Amino acid sequence: MKTKENQQKRTIKSKNKKMVETRKELLYVDQDLISNPSSYKCFVAMPFKPDDEATKILISGIAPTCELLKSTGIEVTFYRADYNLQALVLWDNIRKKIEDCDFLIADITEGNPNVLYELGYARALGKKAIHITRTKDLHLADLQGWYFIEYSIDNLQTLSHHLARYISDVVKIVDAQVQNEIFKVDGFRSRSTVNISQLINDSKHDIDIYTTNVGDFLNYQDTLVHSLQHQHNLKVRVLTMDPESDLVSRRARQLNIDTYTYRKELRKNLREFYLFGVKFPGRVSFRIFDDLPTQITFRFDDKIVTSVVSTVTRSRSNIHFKLSTKQIGVTESFIYHFEVIWGRSLTYAPQQE
Repeated sequence: MKTKENQQKRTIKSKNKKMVETRKELLYVDQDLISNPSSYKCFVAMPFKPDDEATKILISGIAPTCELLKSTGIEVTFYRADYNLQALVLWDNIRKKIEDCDFLIADITEGNPNVLYELGYARALGKKAIHITRTKDLHLADLQGWYFIEYSIDNLQTLSHHLARYISDVVKIVDAQVQNEIFKVDGFRSRSTVNISQLINDSKHDIDIYTTNVGDFLNYQDTLVHSLQHQHNLKVRVLTMDPESDLVSRRARQLNIDTYTYRKELRKNLREFYLFGVKFPGRVSFRIFDDLPTQITFRFDDKIVTSVVSTVTRSRSNIHFKLSTKQIGVTESFIYHFEVIWGRSLTYAPQQE
């Protein structure tokens, strides 16, 4: 009887854990973690060589780490300074990427000044860094005492293996940092300074738009179409105020706009935005609410952008904040709220004119 109970316990335990073989080493992984991978961004600071050696290191040494980590429930996106340029000044692109990353990998071989500058900026922001090098003989006093992953250009598979181990440890530190009850958020003067287009481009799974007026998002239709065409798992949900609701007159009064004019604007914008969505049946959904809009919030996978709702000024012109769903309380404050309002709202269908 006891033997049978022990067998049952072992069976239950084996269902909850998955054994993954990685280069002859066994890793026991929580199955729930694999089905819901944690996503992280890693900036790669490395010197660029004319012979494209850096690309070889990135493709053959760093990129394969993605597959190793995915089997343990960790999803990492690697990018470097020349990826997806958004500004005319190179440093502006680099600075933004370092600020947005969760951690970075720095190849400090030869003590390249650009790499060291990027590494210093990241450390000043409190970012965690993994250092890799082909030689430990750097002769740089500030780097003495640091731990390095030493690698060979002829054996980049070993680099991938070591990086997977180090990244697994680093993301635990990252997760612990974002679970602090007091945390920093990015603030923006208005929605136009948030770089919504970049957030749309980076989204792979979920975009939720919760707003009283979809007019501002008409400016991002082309970007949304592009992302939906290239990210086949991406879904977009639009939750906005019913143009026929009594709330329209109250909001119009706050904004010092004629109710008829404001209602007409809401109808026009929603109809136009809806026409973009019908091109992607089952992937773009629209619902309308007739309750107080307690939030103006947008979700881009694990990023949340929320704005201040005020009288007189439209929210798109107000202060905006960007947060991460990894930060404590963010999911409850924004995602759960969206789901409740979404469930109470009606599916939108344009009125016949």
